[in-house]
Amino acid sequence: MKLTLSIKPLPAILLIAALTFVFSARAQQSVAINNDGTAPHASALLDVKSTTKGILPPRMTTSQILNISNPAAGLIVFNTTSNQLYQYTPDGWVSILTSNYWSRPINNRDLIYSISDSVGIGVIPTTKFDVNGNARFRNTLRVDEGINGQSLTLSGNTVSLGSALFSSGIQSNTDMVINNASATLQLTTSGTNKAFVQISGNDMRVGTNAGNTTGDFIVRMNGNTNMRIEPSGVINTAGNIHRPEKSGAKGLLPLAYGVVTRDGVLLTSASTSNVTVTRTSEGVYQVVINEPSNALPTVVVTPIWEDYVSGGLTFNSGQNTFPYVKIIRIGPNDIAFTIHMSQFLGGEFAESVARNTRFSFVVWGVNN
Repeated sequence: MKLTLSIKPLPAILLIAALTFVFSARAQQSVAINNDGTAPHASALLDVKSTTKGILPPRMTTSQILNISNPAAGLIVFNTTSNQLYQYTPDGWVSILTSNYWSRPINNRDLIYSISDSVGIGVIPTTKFDVNGNARFRNTLRVDEGINGQSLTLSGNTVSLGSALFSSGIQSNTDMVINNASATLQLTTSGTNKAFVQISGNDMRVGTNAGNTTGDFIVRMNGNTNMRIEPSGVINTAGNIHRPEKSGAKGLLPLAYGVVTRDGVLLTSASTSNVTVTRTSEGVYQVVINEPSNALPTVVVTPIWEDYVSGGLTFNSGQNTFPYVKIIRIGPNDIAFTIHMSQFLGGEFAESVARNTRFSFVVWGVNN
């Protein structure tokens, strides 16, 4: 070790002491600067101890630091522009932080980065960024891939260039926008696609996914199921359908319809389930509509031509037959009426007789 001292004229004894210090330092290859007389630590080339003073590294501005020619790796200076210690690394000048994995380039003081480290706030991190508690974003949150959260409350914008997945609720106090030519809001159960809302060109699609063969599309209002569309296309509605500009508040759907045989048997495959029919006598049928309303009914009956054999002879019903409908009850739970079928025989003396006749009927509720 070479130690150079600038010595002013000294008393002989002080000069001898100084020379002794030089030779001691040369022999030990270590230097101690202290006021307690302790030797330098064996692992230290320079061992400085003080309880009142510190070490002051070179101080210079950012421009001066960047002008250092061919700085050595590990060179340390104090940046008077940013008031921070900087060291030179193979990646350039970075501020000295409290972690070996975090860096701040001198030419971008707003950037602190880590290639491999993780951050935990209130928890030992298990991901790159792990927070045990609430996290708040005062401005735009941008996610390039997926968002997976139990719940997320945002006061600004959320932009996801990939998918956003929430295992619990999502709440927005403003618009929620999906900006895509074929944007889809996909609803899944245990990873299986069940239902969706989708834009297709200028059209909007709402329904169940392909493969969901048993799911219905249901419209609910005030907790009640008002409409149900089955996979086969059958539409069930709890109320009625109106055209206010044409029919006002009057319903356009019938209360009931059906087809009845000559013997008074209701063909359930061609009839609504809220109907019962009884043939009370020749050509007389009583029909009851289980409709919980006081709707004034309008009944349309159509005789159906049918040939039949009786006593070895062939007859027909429905030809030259006219119905007569009489409402016999309008109650809070049902509507009842009788249908009288009469066949016009013609001839010189025109007459009509009651005749069992196959017929169809449709009932509307005028006030419905």
